[in-house]
Amino acid sequence: MVSNRFVPGEVVALPGDTLRFINSAGGIHNIQFDADSISEPARRRLEAAMGGGKLKLDPISSPLLIQEGEEYRVEVPALEPGRYPFFCLPHVAGRMRGALIVPR
Repeated sequence: MVSNRFVPGEVVALPGDTLRFINSAGGIHNIQFDADSISEPARRRLEAAMGGGKLKLDPISSPLLIQEGEEYRVEVPALEPGRYPFFCLPHVAGRMRGALIVPR
């Protein structure tokens, strides 16, 4: 996360790969998958992969990352090939969006 954007904006990963998000400059950020853009089975798998915990705004979101250098990791669950959009809820109005691409 750099200057209220995800770098890279899209990431290609396979089930079992680990995604790592780092708050590079501080400020409040999170990673939240767009529930309206994914199937119910994918939503349930992402929810399980992202786990519980404090400071979560939604079941398919990370906790809030506040401190510079703070990091969140999530293992890509068994998802069908496709595009899984995500965003930072505190900065969605500023178009802080990205996507996980699961290839065929």
